[in-house]
Amino acid sequence: MQVMTDASDEGMARAVEENLMAFTDLWGGSPGAETITVGDTKAYFTGVPFPLFNGTTRARFGEEQPDADIEALIAEARRRELPMLWWIGPSSTPRDIVERLKKHGFHVEDPTPGMAVNLETLRSEELPDGVSIEPVRSLGSLTESAQMVLKGFGMADWLLEPTIRLMGFAGLSDEASWQNFLVRLDGKPVASASVAYLAGVAGIYNVAALAEVRGRGIGRAATLAPLLEARERGYRLGVLQSSTMGYSVYLRLGFQHVCDFYLCAWSGQPHTP
Repeated sequence: MQVMTDASDEGMARAVEENLMAFTDLWGGSPGAETITVGDTKAYFTGVPFPLFNGTTRARFGEEQPDADIEALIAEARRRELPMLWWIGPSSTPRDIVERLKKHGFHVEDPTPGMAVNLETLRSEELPDGVSIEPVRSLGSLTESAQMVLKGFGMADWLLEPTIRLMGFAGLSDEASWQNFLVRLDGKPVASASVAYLAGVAGIYNVAALAEVRGRGIGRAATLAPLLEARERGYRLGVLQSSTMGYSVYLRLGFQHVCDFYLCAWSGQPHTP
């Protein structure tokens, strides 16, 4: 295990992006998925007709023909009848790629913060009353965890099967590079979190809680538990991409805002300039 220790702003920004890239490489290697490379840009297609599950985190187009290469990847998505989500990060090129994607029919969201924390600064905390957090080790608890992700992020019920598949294909053992956690309140599933031990850091994903339990410290607990476990495993940095709702929670935990991502969605529908 090679652990990343560079806690400079530049090092942490690189860690956030490289962990995300490695995470989507996992998706690209999942059963039934495909990986397509155009120049230095690698895209993944899982076959699920939902933007999150297809796209790229490695948008690196050369200066000579970026628009032609962008169109080449759009053609691959169109041929598969799949929408896409592109994560445009610090290493994405050319510099004006977001504006170019808009011209190709992508819808661009407001910037998503990339955040990082030195795990040595974290302190363990008492769980809120009635809360327990368990690693996912069975199909039953994996299903419950996936249900929390869908409900917490307001995703459609039909996405349950592919979400279970993509959260669980790396395995449910303690040695897997992808670990899921299920949070219960008085025995009832109420939240989830996942951690990706990739690119030498611990990447936090899928932090989601039911609406009725928000504001009770459960999201904070769901985030902290896998980070503390990562520290026990010898990792030095924790990283994530923050939602608007979670941003203040992560700042209070000690995360720093080190970079931004632009989420660019392509619907799969014909674009009229």
